[in-house]
Amino acid sequence: MTDWEARRSVSLLEDLGSMRPGDQLKGASAEDAITAARDWARFNATFWENDQLESLPEFTGGIDGLQDRFNDAWPAYVAQFGSDVPDEAIAIGARLLGNGAKIVRYRLAESPYALCHGDFHLDNMFFFDARSSHQEVPADQPRIAVIDWTGIRKGPGLWDLSHLMCMGFEPEIRRSCEQDVLSTYCQTLAETQLRATRWKTLGGITGCRC
Repeated sequence: MTDWEARRSVSLLEDLGSMRPGDQLKGASAEDAITAARDWARFNATFWENDQLESLPEFTGGIDGLQDRFNDAWPAYVAQFGSDVPDEAIAIGARLLGNGAKIVRYRLAESPYALCHGDFHLDNMFFFDARSSHQEVPADQPRIAVIDWTGIRKGPGLWDLSHLMCMGFEPEIRRSCEQDVLSTYCQTLAETQLRATRWKTLGGITGCRC
């Protein structure tokens, strides 16, 4: 917390020494993905369509710039690596050229908004590990801790989780658990009395990212 006029600040620290740090290079397990989905749904529910988020920038604000860079880079990427890329991926890339950003932006706009971390990857996460800490965590308590909150945004509730899924897991692990992850996320939201009828919208956002 910072009082800019008084030029004073306070730092609140938490000891995460008993938790297992995530590793973006090594990836994570399906169990870690389920844990993250459950805890992140509970976090999202706290700020789900909360009016206090109106002052935050929207997470979709940079999509047009990403589209320009994608349009410039895709032809060279295909020319150099196209022979090693599955035909399905080449077809998806071709569809994203031109107006792909608009399509993604419209899909994002359909989703209820929540507080997004903005950089939700394994190197910013710690997992509770009962074997190393020699203690139990109640079922209703968080089992992950997330650091580096410098890029918070208002955006779709599943944005952070879908970013984690496509960046933090080997493809085989992701494919084996992605439906369970989505089910866990939506079920946890439903348990907080949020409308579970948003399943199709939430799933569409996951599809855009994964």
